[in-house]
Amino acid sequence: MAIDRDDEVLLAALEASVERVGALDVSPDAEVWRASAHALLMSARDALSELVRREDLEEIEAHDALGGLRAARARLNAAFSSATASLDIWLGEARLGDHAAPEADQVAHFLNQYHAGEFSSLRARAASSVASTAVELMNVVDASTTHRSALELAISGLGSAREAAADEGAEAVTAYGDLVEGRSVARVCYLTARDLISACLRFDGRRGELDEVIAPICDLLKVGFS
Repeated sequence: MAIDRDDEVLLAALEASVERVGALDVSPDAEVWRASAHALLMSARDALSELVRREDLEEIEAHDALGGLRAARARLNAAFSSATASLDIWLGEARLGDHAAPEADQVAHFLNQYHAGEFSSLRARAASSVASTAVELMNVVDASTTHRSALELAISGLGSAREAAADEGAEAVTAYGDLVEGRSVARVCYLTARDLISACLRFDGRRGELDEVIAPICDLLKVGFS
């Protein structure tokens, strides 16, 4: 998935600052501030980079899990359609027989209530419940074993897909929350490092070089960092 523009800008600013501060030549007395700023920038860059990578990965996995859920639902819809067709055939044969089967009214009511269009509009949990009822009816009337097995497999598949989508969705939300927090920490680190370099250059009488070493936050705002 695409990385947020603000994250790209902040990471680029951190990377550029790491290089410039790392190469900055200062007096021995100011070196402690330069070294502290450099370590702070590297830590912020590495931490934010990992958070961005993880959030992107979790977003992809959540997207894929939703795709798997949609595919599982489509398989359930198809299996349910085949199962109800099998029940409809059984019902027709039962009504043509010499003695009406006692389950005929129950099957007829079910088929009238849950035709293909009605079933497709149900939410996943409700659809699984209705499909399970169809399996029970097929067991009672001894309808097609093939269609019954396919429906059972589709129900199980949808359940697994729902769990996977829920888990991946929760992980994506957590990863995004961590990234939001990480952005704030990285910004603070950037500003703190700038303050340290400001003190370092001021000590050496080179305060005018600050913006070249670490750009002010307002410059980052102009290109999308907010």
